[in-house]
Amino acid sequence: MQPETATHPIIRTYKGREKRAAENAYRADARQAAVAGWIPVAHRWSETWEGVELAVVFQHRTAEV
Repeated sequence: MQPETATHPIIRTYKGREKRAAENAYRADARQAAVAGWIPVAHRWSETWEGVELAVVFQHRTAEV
């Protein structure tokens, strides 16, 4: 996640055959994002034929949420 895009939210997706796999991928990414100043502000779960998908919107802390 790049600081120059701080005024725009970033949407990241995490996929897995099961919900736990997507959650684990999100948690690892969210830790790195937090260090860089990004926080999750919204999320959505969906199901596909491949499994589940978690979409998360991150906003930079210096931007208005």
